[in-house]
Amino acid sequence: MSTTPEQFAKKLFLLAERSRGSRTLEVYRDPQCMGFDVELERNGILICITARGSSHENGNSHIVVTKEGDIVLEATGEYISQPRNLKIDIYVPGEWEEYFK
Repeated sequence: MSTTPEQFAKKLFLLAERSRGSRTLEVYRDPQCMGFDVELERNGILICITARGSSHENGNSHIVVTKEGDIVLEATGEYISQPRNLKIDIYVPGEWEEYFK
């Protein structure tokens, strides 16, 4: 069974979130909300993720992957300790995917 674009987007989100090579751009926490912005660059491909959460509702997540300044993947979804229900906005298949398989 092959990986769907949604599954691949989730894999890249978790890679950027948990990788030692990632750079944290912003983190915030208070009793009601939490959030973070992180980026990871590998082989000229930039993965930027954003997650926002709340104690009152599901949070949201966003991932944008660019290669040479062009968006090759963009997705949005919920965030409840990890990204969920990602919906693909942009997906351009190509050799860039091989770096993350």
